[in-house]
Formats: sequence, C-alpha cells, structure tokens
Amino acid sequence: MPDSSPDFRHIYFKGEIREFDYTRRSNSNSAALFTRDRGKHAQMLKAQVSKIESTFDQLVKEREEADLPAQFGLTLNVESAPGHELAFTSLENHPHSENEPDITLLNVRREQTAQGEITKAAIFVPFGQLKVLEKKIDEYETKDTKNGKPLNQPLIANINSISIAAIDALWTDLDNKPAFEDSCWFEFWIRRDGQDWEAQLNAEFTQLGITLPTQKIILPEHIIVVAETSLNQISSSLDLLNTLSEIRIARPCSLGLTELKDSEQEEWLDEALERIQWPSDDAPAVCLLDTGVNRGHSLLEPLLNEDDTQTVFADQDASDDVSRNHGTPMAGLAAYGDLRQLMLSTGTWEQLHRLESVKLIHSSHPHKPENYGAVTLQAMALPVISAPSRQRVYCLAITAPGPNHFGNPSSWSSAVDQAAAGVEPGDLGAKIVLISAGNLREHDATYTYPDSNLSGPIEDPAQAWNAITVGAISSVDIIQEVDPEARTSRAVAPQNGLSPTTRTSKEWRADWLIGPDIVMDGGNMGRSPHGEYLQFDSLQPLSTAAQFRLRPFQPMNATSAATALASKVAARVLEKYPNFSPQTIRGLLVHSARWPSQILERENLDPFQGGSTEAVENLIRRYGYGVVDEARALASKDNQSTIITERTIQPYKGKWNDPKLNQCHMISLPWAQDLLREHPETSVTLRVTLSYFIEPNPGSRTWEKSTKYHYASTLLRFRPKHKDQTVQDFCDRLDANQSPEKATFSDSGWALGGQRRGKGGSLIHDVWRGTAAQLADMGHIGIFPAKGWWAYRKFKPGHELHNCHLKTLNYSLIVSVESDADLPIHSTVEAGLISAADISIEP
Repeated sequence: MPDSSPDFRHIYFKGEIREFDYTRRSNSNSAALFTRDRGKHAQMLKAQVSKIESTFDQLVKEREEADLPAQFGLTLNVESAPGHELAFTSLENHPHSENEPDITLLNVRREQTAQGEITKAAIFVPFGQLKVLEKKIDEYETKDTKNGKPLNQPLIANINSISIAAIDALWTDLDNKPAFEDSCWFEFWIRRDGQDWEAQLNAEFTQLGITLPTQKIILPEHIIVVAETSLNQISSSLDLLNTLSEIRIARPCSLGLTELKDSEQEEWLDEALERIQWPSDDAPAVCLLDTGVNRGHSLLEPLLNEDDTQTVFADQDASDDVSRNHGTPMAGLAAYGDLRQLMLSTGTWEQLHRLESVKLIHSSHPHKPENYGAVTLQAMALPVISAPSRQRVYCLAITAPGPNHFGNPSSWSSAVDQAAAGVEPGDLGAKIVLISAGNLREHDATYTYPDSNLSGPIEDPAQAWNAITVGAISSVDIIQEVDPEARTSRAVAPQNGLSPTTRTSKEWRADWLIGPDIVMDGGNMGRSPHGEYLQFDSLQPLSTAAQFRLRPFQPMNATSAATALASKVAARVLEKYPNFSPQTIRGLLVHSARWPSQILERENLDPFQGGSTEAVENLIRRYGYGVVDEARALASKDNQSTIITERTIQPYKGKWNDPKLNQCHMISLPWAQDLLREHPETSVTLRVTLSYFIEPNPGSRTWEKSTKYHYASTLLRFRPKHKDQTVQDFCDRLDANQSPEKATFSDSGWALGGQRRGKGGSLIHDVWRGTAAQLADMGHIGIFPAKGWWAYRKFKPGHELHNCHLKTLNYSLIVSVESDADLPIHSTVEAGLISAADISIEP
C-alpha cells in the first residue's frame, strides 16, 4: 500500500467477551532437602534458639530498669545450608489472635560461597514469640507427617543457623556496607504492619540527633525515608532497628549530559515561527520532570505558560539550571521533535500539544541523594494541581547510577510504578510516564562499542514496570562537518545501531524484565584516528538552546533526547485519542514500534523463524520492541488495522490466605475471515499488546522467585487461539483447572512465544507472521491471571489494601492485522463491527 493511502482512526471494540472461572493448578517445586540426623540437627538449632532466649531475658531486665517500652523484639538471621534453598516463606507467623504479634519476614539475601549459594533471611521476632520457632523445631524432631516424613522438614532441614543480627541482617544493598564510622546517606525501609513504627523511628532519630527526613514514600508494606547518619550511630538503638526491614545506600542522580556546540540560525527561526499554528491552553502536554526550562525561547514561550513552569524547591526559580541547561533542549524535542524537521519544512506546522515543566534538579543545592521517589511524586502532583483538567505525558530523563545490575526494583522505581498506576496516597489517577534508560558517561580508552553498552545496565528508576523505558539508537552515521578533525573521524555506531551512549538490560537477571521497551534517536558519536570519541552536531538531534540569547539551537543527544522524542509521540497520540486510558496510550507506543531492517540484517535474525525466541529476547534487551513509528501509533491504514478493547477483570476470589484464581476472558475479535480466506497465501502479520498497571510492593523479598512476595500485585497474560485448535478446545483450556501456558499447540510464527512473553512485566507484546489462511482461524484471544502479592498479603481493617485479593484490574488489549499486500482489512473489519454494533470511535 503506498504511503499516500488514507489514514483511519483505530477501531475501539466494545463487543461482548466470555468469562470463565479459572483455577490454575499450582506446580510444586520443592527444594532439595539436606540429609540430616534429625535428632542432632534439632538439638543444635534448639541450642542456638536458647542463646537467643537468654538475650531476650537480659534485654527485658535492662528495659525495665531503664523504663523503656516493653514492646520490642529482635532481628534474627536465618541461614540455609550451602547449596540448599531456604523455605523462607514458612518463617513468618500470623497468629489468629489480634493481640498476639506477628513474626515478620523482613528480607531475603543470597551469598555465593565455595560450597554453594547460601540463602539468608532476616525475621523480626517480637518478645514472647520465640516459642513459635521452638515449636517448629520440636515438631521436626518428634512428629511425622502422614507420609512418614519429619513435620516441618522443608523448613528445618535446610537451616544451618539461627542467630541474632542487626545491621548485617538489614543490609540489602548490592554494595558492601560502608565503614561503621562513616557518615553516609541511607534509605530506611520502615515496616507497615499495624504498629506506628514511623513515629518510633522519628523519635529515635530525634534522640540520636539525626535530622528528620521531610520526604517519604508510602508503599503497601513500607514507608521509605532517606537520612544521613552512620551505621555506628543507628546500631546503638535497638528501638530504631526494630522499626526497619531493610537499609540501603542512597545514591545521587545524574543527567549524563554531553557538552554541545553552538549553532546560529536566527533567520531560520523567524521563518519557522510564521508557519506554526499554536495549540489551545487545554491541549495535552508533555510534562518535563527535569532541570527547569528557559521559557523565553521564542519556540517555547507560546507552548509553556508561566503558570506551567514549577519547581519542587523553595526558591521558586523554575528556569533551567545554569550548570546543566538540560531541560530547555529537552523541551524543544518534546514539543517538535528534531528541529531540522520544522526548519526544513515549508508548509504550515500544526502544533497540537503543549509543554509543562517541573524543576527536579538544582545545582545550587547540595548534591545529596534525596528521596527521589518522594520528590518525583511531589513533582508529578504540581501540574495536576495547577491544571487539573489537562491531560499530560510525564517525561523523566534523570537517572541514578548504582549497582543495579539485575533490574531489581528500588524505592524510586517503585514510586514511579505507584504514580503511574495512580495508587499513591491522594490518588491522582493513572499516568503515562516515560523514563530514559540512562547513559554511559565515560568514552575513553576503556570504552568499546558496543560491548560497553551491552555491559552497562539500565539505570534507576528505568526498571519501573508501569513506565515506558526508552533506550537510544543512532539514526545518522555520516559526519557532515568539513573541518580536518571531522574529515578524518568516523561515526562510532552504524545507522540504526545502538547509540554509543545508551544502556541495556543484557546484564539483568534472566528471569527479570526485558528492557528497554522502545528506542528512539539518541544521536551518534565520532571517533578520531587516534581513538578519541568526539561530539559532532550533525550526528545529533537539533533542539532549542538554553542560552537562546546567544544561539537559538543546540544539539541534544543520548537517552534524554530519545525520551523527549518518544514523549512527543505519546502526546500526539493522547491528543488524537483523549478518551483512551493511560494503559492504552502506553500500549500503542510499544505496539507501533518496529525493528529497523538494518538491525535484523546485522543480527542475521528472522524473528519469525522457529527456534529464534532466545535471540529475539536478546534483541529486545538491547533495542526494545523497536523504534516508535508515529504514523502507526496515530492511525490505521486499510491494510493495517488496529483494534483496541479496554476491559476489567477480577483476578482472584476466596479468602486472603487461600486465594483462588477467579476469571479469565476470551475475546472474539473481528477478523475479516472471508477476506483472509480469499487470499490464502498472502503473508500477514498479527501484533498483540496487553497493557495494564501493577501495584508495586518492593523489598528484597521480591527479588526471589516467590509468588507470595512478588513485586507485582497481580499478573496478566494472553494466549492466542492456535490455527489448528477448535474454539471449544480453546475455551476448555481457558476454563477451570487448565493451564494455558502448558498448551500442547505450538506455533513457531510467534517472535517471543508464550514462555518469554511474560518478561515484558505489565506490558506484554508479541508478533506473529504467517499466511492469511492461517490467520483466518486465529481470531480469539484469552486473557488469564497469574498470582501476585494481592493474593497473599494480609492487611488489617483500616489499611487501604484490606481485602486487596478481591480488587479488580483494568487492562487494554491492542491487536493489529497487517499486510504488505493491497488488502482492505480495515474497512472489512469496520463494516462487520458496524453491522454488529460492536464498534465505537471512542471508548
């Protein structure tokens, strides 16, 4: 179909769906048990517990003499035998009596030794509850199950030691602890379990002379604050340690901005201003959470009202930070894209979205590791207060370096997930959030392209599940400058190769998320014959200059530029489809992404060839699902039809301590079957995107493969009907006691396949290619849940998440049928839906 073919609005499908009861059989993966002499082993553990009991008794006397509160406990460290898994979920104890305190699992850590991996679990044992552990050990020694095995064997047999531990057992950071006497910034993870531990921590801070934190993040089971102190100081207070489940180092954030050269083109600017049609005040906006914006630039002032430039700092200076000058070029790209498009065009430029700015970084303030999650939540709230009816896309291109080599959630990424889902206290509603993947900052003799990029993990908070993480490619590989240095230099990256600045998730844990989600142009670099890495204006997108009185334009590069460009597309989609949910807008961006042909050729990869799913996953860990195609995100063509449906599902039912999977949905989509069968050998592509928002519950426990402590509140997955499967068989497999993930029907036409799709987190995307005859029989998709923490965590009455296992979840399903042939797919689907009254232009 030629590019001049007309555009059509995407189809909003509101037809009925079939709901099934869904109870998936659980797979029991019992860990290997250490072979023990149960009598000797029990006696050894009893002796260890007895020492702890003596410490409890001594503390009781000391606290009575000092007139301290009687309610206290000890943090214990439980370690497994090397090479044997610890059944850490069985260490918790939740008594039926409301008056009896819980034994709480605080965190889980792992340590590699020459003898094998050791699992360590920290538990908080209130005074008087040590008897629970003693009983479990005693039962292991003296009682058998019906099968003749020792009672509690999976827990007790693999325990090597139980001991008192304070700081060591609370330290969950991947970096080693600093020296005890060193003053550092720390994240303190305060428990939320019914008692006001936050007030106790604040009281202890006051007594110890530690400055009370002004910002905090409130999560389902934790309150996170940041404060400066030493481990020596806090270890002196048992009452302070009693409040915590984890301690981590707090890290400063970074922009990763490169020095940029001047570009003086005032006459081009004046000509462009005459052609721009400005948007209304209530048009959607890209909200930049950055270093501020110098709105006096003539290209920015009409898009950025003074009331829409705000700051989280008390000085109320919302201008661009003079030592960084990052937010102003971000604003130009977020508004217009690469300014070369505007400057080189001749017709009317219809500007359809606006800008907002919240200053998040200020160089005149001490560069200390703030509670960035709390600050980000504060920044997101400001434009909503100022313009509550305006729709917006949030753009965050500030990241924090650190030892986040595995993609583990942090306090900052969890706050972003919480904000995107709209579940933070004082709910502001779900949001569209884009975050840069982070940049490599050193290009010296140690840098090697692209190996350094592949080994540089995506930075915090870009591991957030509910945001769109944006990496960078280089769209240009020809240096156009003519000076001697430029003439002898060569571009580092090939066209549509990884940008030399970007980071990837190649080094993340294999069982964790795939990232980034998408890539956009982040510019390229040059390399001189002497091996120096150089910046050239012609290799980078062009944007508005912060020092606009000296020069109107400046280049902008790296994942910051890529994120701004992606935010511009998101705002355009939001403007065209204002009634779509944030889940849908987010899904459409990924759904419209494509891998450039140069990438697939260099990788020698056909994503639709059988046996290539691992290679496709590795591709996504570098390039995401591809480069966003703005035209595809905004509209369908007649041979490329996109169908969108937005639904609500209740994943679980039953009691909190005995949850059952509740529902699955079977959606019968309009499929133009007759048209497809009329062209049986025509090649067609099917794209499916499932987008929903999880509610985060972070902590080191979520790093483990445990559904009880899963980071996500719930998980959704999709399964398409196989071409050789009957509709009845497909429904049967979605019905009770069936497991769609264990389907016997395999289809090598899918790029990722069922086993790898889930690595998209809360945004699941896959692509299938085959013939029209095959696709004609694939017009049904099942949506089914998997268990997350909603199904397992108990919150007392009065907590905002009481009975969370009965909550419902909104999701968006986006499906496209595409062909390079001249097939009227869209008009055929639309006509069928209109006759069935199953279509709507807007939700």
